[in-house]
Amino acid sequence: MALINQRELKALLVDSKIPTLTDSEGSDDFAFLEETVLPTLLPSLAQLLERVEQKEQHASDANTPPFNPIRWLAEQLMRHHPSGGAFQHSHAYAASLAEIAEHKREARLEKEKAQRDKKKEEELEIQRQEQEKTATAERARAEKEEAR
Repeated sequence: MALINQRELKALLVDSKIPTLTDSEGSDDFAFLEETVLPTLLPSLAQLLERVEQKEQHASDANTPPFNPIRWLAEQLMRHHPSGGAFQHSHAYAASLAEIAEHKREARLEKEKAQRDKKKEEELEIQRQEQEKTATAERARAEKEEAR
């Protein structure tokens, strides 16, 4: 008995408007979480909820050892670590999160590129203005020299 219907979950993810949280320096911490932590953590939490529900249904069994949800979550995260575990985005929720994370990452990279381009344009404009000032000062000095 699954707590999360995959169709409902996908619809929820599509309809969700997850805000992009940035700090005053412009670093995108939430994007980092979306790209690295959430694709592994959220499916594991969903599985943990299902596991807890199963354990509650079978709580009357005296032969069942006590369930430690924190330990189970830690083991699950270790088993499904993207760089070292057997984690593959086969779960619909994880695939949806990975897709959202990729989209957010691309948007963040485009934003950063636009900011770099804008900064370069501003620096070039400042250089052009300084050159213009220097040229104007040179002309004024040359005219002053001619007038003598």
